[in-house]
Amino acid sequence: MMSGMHFFKNISFRITTIYAALFFVGLVAVTTSTMVFVGYYIDQREAIQLVKNAAGDDAFLTALFWMMLLIDSISLVLSFLIGYILSKRALTPIDNIIMQANNFSASNLKDRIIIEGPNDEIKKLANTFNELIERIEHSYEKQNRFALDASHELSTPLAVIKGYVDLIDRWGKDDRAVLDEGILAIKSEVTSMTKLLDTLLVLAKSDNDLFKIEKKKFALDELVVEIVKESKIVAPEHTFELGKNEPVRIFADQRLIKQMIRALIDNAIKYSGSRGKIVIEVERIRENASISISDNGIGIPQKDLPFIFDRFYRVDKARSRSLGGAGLGLSFVKWIVNMHKGSISVRSKPRGITKFNILLPLSKT
Repeated sequence: MMSGMHFFKNISFRITTIYAALFFVGLVAVTTSTMVFVGYYIDQREAIQLVKNAAGDDAFLTALFWMMLLIDSISLVLSFLIGYILSKRALTPIDNIIMQANNFSASNLKDRIIIEGPNDEIKKLANTFNELIERIEHSYEKQNRFALDASHELSTPLAVIKGYVDLIDRWGKDDRAVLDEGILAIKSEVTSMTKLLDTLLVLAKSDNDLFKIEKKKFALDELVVEIVKESKIVAPEHTFELGKNEPVRIFADQRLIKQMIRALIDNAIKYSGSRGKIVIEVERIRENASISISDNGIGIPQKDLPFIFDRFYRVDKARSRSLGGAGLGLSFVKWIVNMHKGSISVRSKPRGITKFNILLPLSKT
């Protein structure tokens, strides 16, 4: 019973019925018009010629009626047959799409649906589906790469912790210096892992639109002054210079903007060496607030510039690891900029000036 109801709900059945109904209505209209025309012709002939053979004409009309009824019955059957053939032909491309779509899995996301023929609605549907698969493939690869990179980043501090635990277990019980060294190293690695996991949590929430941004109006120039003061305390061996600092108000998440600027300054501190010079500037450029942070550190090779905002990407992997970097700082900065509908650019050359520039929309009032 349920399968029968499902058949009547089938789109193929409905299209067949529509085709058959249209074809049958057309045939009925033709036969009816023929009968009306013949009857009118006979009536006119009787009126003009005054022939008293009405019974013969009535018999002729009766025979014509039954003949037309037979023709209509046959036409009804033919209508459904033709309608079925036309509907199957019209739905064949959709059946092809369904068969190809059923073959998709995580292992063959590079495949695409292929539909031959004109650029009609069916082909547009296939192209739309292919674009969806392409986005899924990109997200899947991104997720896999993120998981692999995160596992790799966590494996190193865990290996270090395990090594020091074994060292303490073997020698630390009797050697206070070994014990202190092990505890200090483990604390350092745990701190690094905590920071890494916190950043990963924020990025994971942002990927799933779970991170809530709390925007408000605030003075960007005042925030930068506060960050520069804090940076001088944290890294006294570096020179911090506050260049242009025009009064600018923006509508943004103040906590995230502060993290963004701190991340860029922290990046400059790491790669500018001791006694490096870091310059921070804020100015208004048309309808945007411009934040620039530059340093005179080791610089970034041109071949690496397109990738520095990718997660876990590091220009010098060995040096980044020794400095405590996980390759997430700039990707976090990029995410904050995007969440505020801004833009970020960088200019750099090896052993020269590296300058990051951020544009954020101004507050409307």
